[in-house]
Formats: sequence, structure tokens, C-alpha cells
Amino acid sequence: MRRLLTIITLFISISCFSETLLEAQGKVAGAPIEMMVTIDDDGQATGHYLYLKTKIPIELQGKLEGSRLTLLTVNNPKITETFIGDIEVQQRSWPEGNYVSNYQGNWYGVHAVEGELPNGYGFQVANPFADGEVSCEEMEAYPDIVFDQLDLGTGLRSPIKVDYDCPKSLESLEFINLLNSTANLIRSPDYGRTCSGTLIYAQSRYHRFSLTWLGYSPDTFYTYSELEPADSYFEHWSYYSHHNRELFNSYKNQYEEAKLKLQQWFIDRHPEKKDQAEEFTNTTLKLISTWAYGRGGYFNPHWDTMPFTDAAIAGDTEEYIESLAITKDAHKMNSLNRLIYHKAPIEVIRATATAIGDRDPVYSQESPLSLAIYESEIIQVLDDAGFDVNHKNEFGKTPLFYAVEYGQHDAVKLLVELGADVNTSFQENYGKYHYCVPIDNWGKTPLMHAAQHSDIEMVKLLIELGARVDSKDVNDKEALSYASSDVIKNYLLAYSDN
Repeated sequence: MRRLLTIITLFISISCFSETLLEAQGKVAGAPIEMMVTIDDDGQATGHYLYLKTKIPIELQGKLEGSRLTLLTVNNPKITETFIGDIEVQQRSWPEGNYVSNYQGNWYGVHAVEGELPNGYGFQVANPFADGEVSCEEMEAYPDIVFDQLDLGTGLRSPIKVDYDCPKSLESLEFINLLNSTANLIRSPDYGRTCSGTLIYAQSRYHRFSLTWLGYSPDTFYTYSELEPADSYFEHWSYYSHHNRELFNSYKNQYEEAKLKLQQWFIDRHPEKKDQAEEFTNTTLKLISTWAYGRGGYFNPHWDTMPFTDAAIAGDTEEYIESLAITKDAHKMNSLNRLIYHKAPIEVIRATATAIGDRDPVYSQESPLSLAIYESEIIQVLDDAGFDVNHKNEFGKTPLFYAVEYGQHDAVKLLVELGADVNTSFQENYGKYHYCVPIDNWGKTPLMHAAQHSDIEMVKLLIELGARVDSKDVNDKEALSYASSDVIKNYLLAYSDN
């Protein structure tokens, strides 16, 4: 960790406004120091300062008169020093107290190299957190303090308010903002405090602050973890559904674009550190990636695919087929998802599907049928192999919901023909499976889903296949309430009137 050569603050809460706290860092006679002094309501000051190099406290006593604070070393006959300067005080309501934001003046004493300095030597110590806020200007002026010492708290509320909308923050870069937005989508829905506690708010603050730190002072940035992003998990996760895979592809494309642009940005913004631009870029992208899908450090064997899966996707299936007899069902399922998504030869998909003994999705709640919605032939193969067309994921969605959402009319017809329940719904009531899942509209049916996410032809098709127009979700809403266009709304109104 880089030692601070300018200013630091250590803030603590106090019970009344009568005392004033001076807790800051700075320099005196060219040497970095830390000063901790309490000033009572009579102006009496007691405390100490220390040189960061030695960490040995030197006791201080003094007096505040107006804004002029005089401090003298005491109880050490070998040290005779005096600080004389003016203080600036900020009042804070939470944690309540008076805090010195700046103490500047002259120091008189004996310099270790230059000897006694009768004319004094300039000193300054400051606390950029004294007012309970950190501005962009303070980040610029005191990067060592702000980025190494700022406490953002561990719960809902930060003890220090931070301006994240700073011109040098990496979030101000359009390509980083785009990548970070996709990372937020990948990371997870907002489950709220009920399930994850207030820690999620602190995690978000620290992530945003890290992007600000890397923009202003990339060479001082550090992380406590040396682990790489969990790339193997991310790829495994991406084959759970078309939605996941779309996010995966978007993230990878944005990542490569950001990598080129960000390195040049570091060169342009920090030319004196241009040799480190690649390092800064990699650090930033690792930070965003770990925010999106976590850190590595382990590999779950259930994420593995069958041997020769990539070759089978490309059409070279002989060795892959031979390995079916000796491969675990979990690995077959992972390979099956990849084969379906990449539209591998139908025979290798059929061979894999029929070779799986346990057809319940392993370590994924999504059925392979949900990935097969673009290919009716694959849907038929999976049904023939025994996959349940009414399998529900943890949200209560069946493959039919995905076919509806992605506008696959032929897949909808085939799924219903194969036995898919056209009047199934999301979890029938809040909390039946995972009460943390952030869905308000439990009991939503495929027709409601179509009214919200698909087109008028899908709405008509579902009604023709037997979807009930008058079904209600747990909030007493019918499909009409979900209509995303006037065309759908008018059709449902006319149908209901008949």
C-alpha cells in the first residue's frame, strides 16, 4: 500500500458539538506527518502528532484563539517544537461534530538535516472529509488521501457523501459506462435488502468509487484480492438461456472495444504514466468483470462439458459420440446446451439428448427446450428424448414463455401440440420457491407475457390454442392490463366484449 505523503483523515463520531477534532495528515519540514488533536469549548488543545516514517507519537498541547491555533510539544525535553497557524472548521451533522478541514502555518523547531530554523518552516495538514463530503476538486487535490483512506461504510448509508459524477471518473467514458451497465445486468437483478441485506448498497458504492479512483490516480489503486475474474463460470452461465448468451456476447464485444479505447485514454490523460497504460487498462477491466460475474479461484466440475464438444459443434462428431458412454450426465447436459445454441448437426443433438439419464437440468433451472425455441426440429428431438415441455425454472417459467417472448410462433404451436400448458403461470404465489426472486406479478400466464412482450399475432395464436383471456395474476391483473400496444389492447377488449 502506498504511504500517503500529503493528507489523511481519520474520522470518528462525537457526541456533542462543543469539541473540535483535528485529525489529518500533511507535511512539515518536508516530512509526512499525522496530527490528532482535540480542542475543547474553552479552546484548550491536547493531542499528538507523529512522523509517518517512525510512528512515534509526540505529545502536543496548545490554545485556539479565534482561528489561530498554537501547539507546542510537551513532556519530551529532547523535542522542542511549535506549530502556529490558522484552522478552518467544518460542522457535520452525521456523525455529528466539528472537524478541522485545514491547518496551515509555520513550524518552529530543529530540522533533522538543516538544524534550527529560526524563521520557521511552512506546514499544512488537511482533512478533505471534514464536511462529510468528497468533491471532484478534492479528489484532484488530495488523491492519496481520498483514494486510500476514504471509508464508504458497510451498509445502506455511507458516512461520507461522494460525488461520483466527476470528469476524470472512468464512468464518464461512454464505452466504460456501456460496459459497466452490461455488467450490472449480468451481476443479478436487484433482490433488495430482504434477501441480501444492506451490504449490496456498500458494494455498489465501492465499485463506483474504484472506477473513480482508477480515473484520477490509477497508479495508487490496489485491491486485496489477486484472484482473476471467474471466466469459466461466466461462459457456463451464458448457456443457461438465450438471454444470458445475449448478455455474454454483448459484454465480450464491449470488453474488446473498451480495451482498445481505455488504453489510449490512459495514455492521453496520464502521459507521464503511459508505460503503465496497459496495466491500468487490465486492472480496470478485471474490476468490471469481477463486478459482473465474480472472482475465480475455483472451478466447479459440474461446469465441464464433454470432450470434443467444440469439434462436434463444427461437425466433426465421431470422437464426441464415442465419449457419450463414459461421460457424466451433468457434462452431457452442458454440451447439449452448447450444441443446441450453436445449431450443431441434428444427429449429434439427438444422440446427446437420448444419452442423458437424468433429464432434470443439472445446476441450471432452465430446460434445454428453452434454448431450442428457434428450431422446431430440435424441440421435437428433445421431446422424443423425454424432456418435459412443462418444466419450470426457478421463476416458474416454462419453455413456452421463452417461445412467446422471442416471437417464435412455430415453436409455440409445437410446444402446445406436445403438451405444453397454455394456461400455466409464473409461480402461483409469492414465496412458493424463492421469495427473493424480484418478480411482482406472480401468476402471470403466457397470454399476459405475449401481451407485454410479443406481437398481436402471438396474442391471437395463444387464444386460438386455448389461452384464457380472463385469467388473473396475484395482483388481479388480466392480459389486458399487460397490453404493450393499442393494437393488442383493442383486440383483447373486443374479444372480452364478445
